[in-house]
Amino acid sequence: MAGKVFISYRREDDPAAAARVRDALAARFGNASLFMDIDSLSAGQRFEVELAKALTACDVLIVIIGPRWMDLLTSKCQMSSLRDFVRDEIAAALHRKIVVVPVRVGRENNLPPLPRAKDLPSDIRDLVNFQKYDVVHEHFARDIAGLAEAIARVRRSRQPKRVFPWAWAGAAASIVLSLSALVHVLHTTQVKVIWATSAQAQTTGSVPQAQPNRNELEKAVAFINETEDQARLEAFIREFGDSAYAPMARARLEELRKRQTALLSPSVNKPTTSAPDRSRGAFDGNWQFTRHGSGCSNPHISFSLTISNDAVLSRAEGPIGRVDGAGRITFSRPAGVPMMIGTRVRYAGQLTGDSGKGRFSNESGRCAGGFAAMRQ
Repeated sequence: MAGKVFISYRREDDPAAAARVRDALAARFGNASLFMDIDSLSAGQRFEVELAKALTACDVLIVIIGPRWMDLLTSKCQMSSLRDFVRDEIAAALHRKIVVVPVRVGRENNLPPLPRAKDLPSDIRDLVNFQKYDVVHEHFARDIAGLAEAIARVRRSRQPKRVFPWAWAGAAASIVLSLSALVHVLHTTQVKVIWATSAQAQTTGSVPQAQPNRNELEKAVAFINETEDQARLEAFIREFGDSAYAPMARARLEELRKRQTALLSPSVNKPTTSAPDRSRGAFDGNWQFTRHGSGCSNPHISFSLTISNDAVLSRAEGPIGRVDGAGRITFSRPAGVPMMIGTRVRYAGQLTGDSGKGRFSNESGRCAGGFAAMRQ
C-alpha cells in the first residue's frame, strides 16, 4: 500500500500555491493520502510530534519552492535559535531515502531559481540531485496532472517486482505475445517476440526465457481506457480480434459510440437532411466556443480552439479531437477546476459554415449543457 504524500512548504513563501497543489493532488490520490500541516493538524496536537509521525508515514515528499524559499532558508540558518521545520522535513526524507520532488511554483517565465548545492546546509544538500518539476500558474491544470502522473509512475517503479510462478509461465508468454502486437499497432514499431505460446509451453514443457514488460502492459491498458479515437480501436479489433485485449477494446469502442450518440441527441435523430460532405480542412481556422450548462463549478465559460486539417487543437494540450467532412465535431478538455483535476469534459456537435452548436458533459454526467461555436 502506498504511503502519504507530504507537502513541505514555507508559510512566508507562497502558501496559496502550496494549498492549490495540495487540493489538486488530493483530488487524484484522496484526502487521506495527503499531509499538509494546516489541513492535517487539529487543535491541541503537538506540532513536532505529529510532524514526525507524518514524515514516517509518507513515501513522497513534495518540496514547494517559491520566490522567497532560498532567502528564508538562509535567514533561518543564520539564526541558530530558530528551528527551521522545512529543513528538518527535507533532511528526514533524505535520510529515509524516500521520493523527494522539488516543485517550483510561480508565473510562467518567472519561476524561482533552483537552489545550488553550495548554498544548502550539508544535511539537505542532496536535494539538488532529485529531478525538479515546475507548476506554473498559467498552465496549472496541465502541470498538476503531469505531477500526479509522475508521482504514480515513480511509486510503481519502487514497488517490488513480482515473480511469476512456474505454472503461470505459459500464460504469461501468451499475454506478452498479444501485448507486443498491440504495441506494434499503437506505436508503429516492430516488436519481435520469441516466447513460446501457451499451447507450446504445455506441449513441450519449455519455459519462456523473458518476463512480461510491465511498462508495455501499462501503456496498452492506458491506451484502451483513455483513447477517444474510434477509428484506431476499430483497426485494432479488425487485425487482432483474437488477442487477449480485444474484449477490452470492443467494450471501450461501444462506450464511445454510446456516449457520442447521447451527446448528439436529439438533434441527430431529427428527420432533417444531413449536412453536405465537405473537403478536408473546410472548417480550419480559429474558433470561439461558449458553453452554458448546469451542475458545473463554472457553468458559463468561453474558450478558443484551432481546427487544422480537421484536427481540433488546444494550445496547452495539442490535438484533443477531430471534425469529419460533414462538420461533426468531437473533442474533450480538462475540467480546469483544482478539485476536479484529472477529469475531462466531452463535447460533440455540428459545425455548419462559420458557426456550430452541440452538447457537452463531464464523465459523471452531473455537469452538462449546450455550447455554441463561431469561427473568428
